[in-house]
Amino acid sequence: MADNDFTASNNIAAQAALNRIVSFRNQILDDGYDSLYSHGSVNEKRRRSNHMTLCVMVDALCDALEGEVANG
Repeated sequence: MADNDFTASNNIAAQAALNRIVSFRNQILDDGYDSLYSHGSVNEKRRRSNHMTLCVMVDALCDALEGEVANG
């Protein structure tokens, strides 16, 4: 396989992975923001806080991957 074919294949795989991660990020953001400020037990508030921490981490990962894919 030529180097250009290998690079193109890697870019397609990276874009597909990024699309799956972005979809996951959007899902957890939709689920998380609405419930974060509602009332609940201490354990429920801790769970929502952990959920939002995960959202922030996935969001940062998406930003980094989008930059990598854009730069080839």
